[in-house]
Amino acid sequence: MTVKSDLQKALAAAESAKGTYATFEQSTDDQTAKQMYSQMSSDMDQHISQINSRLVTVQNSLNSQAVDSVTNDKDNKSNNSLIQSSETNENTESTEKEFDTTRNDDIDLELDNRTLS
Repeated sequence: MTVKSDLQKALAAAESAKGTYATFEQSTDDQTAKQMYSQMSSDMDQHISQINSRLVTVQNSLNSQAVDSVTNDKDNKSNNSLIQSSETNENTESTEKEFDTTRNDDIDLELDNRTLS
């Protein structure tokens, strides 16, 4: 079970308890009991507020992680493209150097042949 779903369950339980205390308060004529249930209901308001605050924090953290994950995926794809592009450029440069070397050898050979003639 996730922290978020646990917090949602705790929030529902706190809201339920608050409702139960309010019902008890309404159903009794004992002023001391009414005051106790009223105080318990107020305490639950504080609990509900704290749980809601934590739930927002957890949700923001999850959203941040999701954004980071998407960003990392994009960065990885971009890095892979750069690596592939770099490898392609290296292969092209290597082929060009080989061609230049072969061409230079041909020119040298032609010059040697002219000199011998």
